[in-house]
Amino acid sequence: MNWAQQAWETIADLHKTLPADLPIKDRRRVLREAYPWGVRANWPYMAWLAAQNAYLRKYEKPGSRKGYPLTPLEAAINRKKATDAGSQS
Repeated sequence: MNWAQQAWETIADLHKTLPADLPIKDRRRVLREAYPWGVRANWPYMAWLAAQNAYLRKYEKPGSRKGYPLTPLEAAINRKKATDAGSQS
């Protein structure tokens, strides 16, 4: 099993113990405390952050990604909306 798989497995096990209505702030805290590999560095930590971000993205409110760059898909959607809005005027 690689680091990413272990990260997802840890988060999945943790998710089973959390109440469904837990606010995202508390989900972040629980995930931060559940880091399984000691030192937060190198590839294990990067795999953990990627899994953590993907998990938390499901619980974010729309438009609440302040400070995060847009994903390529989000950027494409925004460009499409902008061109559609411009052509309707």
